[in-house]
Amino acid sequence: MNHQARISHWLAAAALIAPAACDDGESERRDEPTMQEEGFPCFEPDQCVEELSCVATEYTLDGEPLGVCARDCTTDSDCDSERCFGDPASGEGGYCANVVEQEYDLCGVAETAVCAEGMVCLLFPDLPLGVCVHLCPIDGDAAPSGDTLDEDAGVGMEAPAACGEEQSCVADVLANPDGNGVCGTFVARDEECGIAVGLFCADEDVCAPEDPASEESTLRCFQRCDQPGTECEQGTCTLVGRRFAYCL
Repeated sequence: MNHQARISHWLAAAALIAPAACDDGESERRDEPTMQEEGFPCFEPDQCVEELSCVATEYTLDGEPLGVCARDCTTDSDCDSERCFGDPASGEGGYCANVVEQEYDLCGVAETAVCAEGMVCLLFPDLPLGVCVHLCPIDGDAAPSGDTLDEDAGVGMEAPAACGEEQSCVADVLANPDGNGVCGTFVARDEECGIAVGLFCADEDVCAPEDPASEESTLRCFQRCDQPGTECEQGTCTLVGRRFAYCL
């Protein structure tokens, strides 16, 4: 369940179309982008393949309103087995979105997908793309910190509920928790982790890349060493981007 390729592909498409929409005619132009498939960013209808429209979203890119290539709709009947997502009654067109049933599968505008009832779409920072999660109440015995490289960019709150078997209610994941966490699984040091896959490290560890210089490096749980006097059980204490330090 590695979502990095999808995220990187979407970011590359967004970077490619930005100069085409914002060019002032004086700067050097790049080649025009290829036609965008469903779920990819757009500014104009002719940037999408023929059967798709450039549907407006609440997102912007370089200050310009950003759309998504999708099948536009006004009611669910326009979408076959999918759902018409948006608010067509407001005068804005909606888009056809599939309903995600599986926890930690991709959701959001860039995936033209919404989460099934009982889950919310936990968005990656500054991206209209995230994963479906179950919210859960954090009680007096709060779970260890779910410290990862990803942060919540905003969710629409649903009523929290108990997590499934072998899961814990992970705190410190939501930007606006309001007493809630997300259901996830804690893993041991050196094991793979990440909010995108629902795997979290214990409080004394941090979810960090094996290779800090690579954006595509595998994330694993490493011992934190950002507190004075902490000695690494293995490896050397490495400071990454002035953000945190871990034993590598």
